[in-house]
Amino acid sequence: MTSMAHLLASEPLVRVGVGGSRRNCYRLGESGYCVKFYKPQDECASGGMKGSIARDIERRRFDRKRNSSAMEVDYYHSHWLRMPDEVVSRLLPHVELVEHPEWGYGILETYLCNPDGTAVIPYQDEIRRQRERPDVKREIYRQARDILLVLIREAAYFYEPGNFHTLFRPDGGIETRIVDFEPCAKTFLQPERWIPQYRRAKLRRKSRRYLAFLREHYSIDVDVETEIG
Repeated sequence: MTSMAHLLASEPLVRVGVGGSRRNCYRLGESGYCVKFYKPQDECASGGMKGSIARDIERRRFDRKRNSSAMEVDYYHSHWLRMPDEVVSRLLPHVELVEHPEWGYGILETYLCNPDGTAVIPYQDEIRRQRERPDVKREIYRQARDILLVLIREAAYFYEPGNFHTLFRPDGGIETRIVDFEPCAKTFLQPERWIPQYRRAKLRRKSRRYLAFLREHYSIDVDVETEIG
């Protein structure tokens, strides 16, 4: 994979998103790439962040082994790229670890956007936006469900079934893409790290609950026999 790290110096960084409480996402001009970093020090110290989180960010910012972006990149290459083609085809084509002199380690990756230039959004949000288009809602839902079925079969580490994003192609087709690569669960004890059967069962339970929520709240009509059992 050809490094695109030079874009950090040659392209303007335009903030396009805030992920949770720790990181910002910046679009790298019109290059087709974006980069995610821990929030800069001035934002951490502004008073809008818990002190414990700000201190944790500063401990991890330049720590290659503990920085969450570094862990995600390692996880993408060691785990996700070894998945079946039906999953790999849904991944971002470029995911690279980069380092900024002030912000520390970050992820430089493909910036997905729709033909009209808008950024892709989580598929639950897209289903909500397509409320009056039942066929589109059903297709978005179906694709997410099918990917989850593969991930369950493969006993994948995948902690948030809502992390898929929906991409509309220029030809009008729809693609569900995987854009987040969480390397570990947020719980203190993590038996799923060592026990594939536990990992599979946990993902099945979470997926079943999440998809049931979508069917109920967004009136998605699907064949019950095709659902996650």
